[in-house]
Amino acid sequence: MDDLGRISHALRSPLTGLSALVEMLAGGVDGELNAAQASRIGRIRQSIDRLNSLVDQIAIRARAGSGKVELPRSFVDLGEVLLLAAEDVDRLSGGRSVELTVRTRSELPAVWADGARLRQIMRLLILECAGCSPGSPLEIAAESDGTAVTVSVSAADGALAGFTLPARPVLPSPSTRQPTPRSPRA
Repeated sequence: MDDLGRISHALRSPLTGLSALVEMLAGGVDGELNAAQASRIGRIRQSIDRLNSLVDQIAIRARAGSGKVELPRSFVDLGEVLLLAAEDVDRLSGGRSVELTVRTRSELPAVWADGARLRQIMRLLILECAGCSPGSPLEIAAESDGTAVTVSVSAADGALAGFTLPARPVLPSPSTRQPTPRSPRA
């Protein structure tokens, strides 16, 4: 294990303990919380979430540097990932107001990707643009040309980040799938 791997492992254990303690306090182990205490617990939860996100980034870099990155891929609904990442940023922004719009130009095809990593990448891109353009409204845009899906995060002042993924055909939801006709057996 390299230095980054040791650092992420050393940070993960105390963060897990802190998280468990906060949940116990929030659950009323020492009595019901008043409004000020509940607010402080909420801020502590946000801080723990931000630290866990940083530890995740360290762990990913450590695995990438060692060539041990395994990505569990599946068909991912990109629109849902973009919305969840936007919600994450809202929750993790630490009280800073981030004006964020998600825009798609067409129905997006499913993409073959690691959904958790894709969400994390989106979250990092959004936070990076927000840091480069404090107070500037941000827009997440996604569009498909049939062969690829392009995702971008842009700020009104011109800051821009993004990536392109190969497109896969749109999959019907399980509730709308029609049964496959079977031929009679002889």
